[in-house]
This record gives sequence, structure tokens and C-alpha cells, in this order.
Amino acid sequence: RLTVSVGEVTLTIGELLGAAPEQVLVLDRAVDQPVDILLEGRLVARGELVAVDDRFGVRITEPPAPLRP
Repeated sequence: RLTVSVGEVTLTIGELLGAAPEQVLVLDRAVDQPVDILLEGRLVARGELVAVDDRFGVRITEPPAPLRP
């Protein structure tokens, strides 16, 4: 499974349960920082978010290292 992490935020369960519609959660990354590309939970590359028509995409900026034999 390949996932993209745009950032993290730490909340208590009470804060999460008390969240209101349209509330903004501020993540630990700036907009211009790379996103992490994870394969089965392991960081394998980094990239930047892009818009592709009406969807999000990720442009790889730091490709994965070659596999060792």
C-alpha cells in the first residue's frame, strides 16, 4: 500500500470528539515542504502536491534509492 503523508497533528480524544464542522487542523508542515511517500508505512520517497484536473497528485522530487541486490 502506497500512502502520502502531508503532515501530522496531535490531538486528545476529547479535542477530536469536540471538533466542529469546518474546523481547521493545523499540521506540523509548511505548505512548501515536501510530503512523505510511504510504502507499507516505510518512507521511500518525497514529493510535492500538485493539482491534476480535479484531483490531487504527487510530483516526486526525491526518488527512492535503487534497490540493492
